Amino acid sequence: MERNNEERYLIVDGERTSQTPGVVDVLKKALLLFGVVIQTGAFRRGFTHFLNQNKKEGGRLVSYGIEDNCLNEDIVKEIKEAIDTPTRVIVLCNTEYKKREFQTYAPFLKKGDVIMCYYYRDTDEDWWEITEPLNMSPPYTPWKSEISYDDISECIEENNLEEFRYDEFTQVMWGAFIKK
Repeated sequence: MERNNEERYLIVDGERTSQTPGVVDVLKKALLLFGVVIQTGAFRRGFTHFLNQNKKEGGRLVSYGIEDNCLNEDIVKEIKEAIDTPTRVIVLCNTEYKKREFQTYAPFLKKGDVIMCYYYRDTDEDWWEITEPLNMSPPYTPWKSEISYDDISECIEENNLEEFRYDEFTQVMWGAFIKK
């Protein structure tokens, strides 16, 4: 793993990811807690390589690309089956339909499972404070937050979720919630 010359994006096995380099320390620790890692929205596969290299020993990675419709009935069924295992599961929502994915998968979680979404902001102010120093906010990049706490607050409450390592993850643009 290396940082590219602009140090904005994490490079894994020569593939640029949409992740900031800061995600390495934060996510590496967390991945060791889960026997199954589910990723939606894989693009160039660099982040998929990172997840595979850093998952728990003997753990399983289930990854769907941006070309996959992760709200398709068959894929939802596959993800539900992957969650319905005796081990803890982490679900990483990273397609353009994060809100719907979060709302679809959160009800399947067991106690101790975690669901996360990328390009997450708690508030607009927080988003700019986090992304500006990273040169991740306009005019440096077209990226903007794609999901906020307000977008999923009702789902969080309905599914008995609470923040998971929230301050650490929001600093690298991920919202993280654990099933109580």
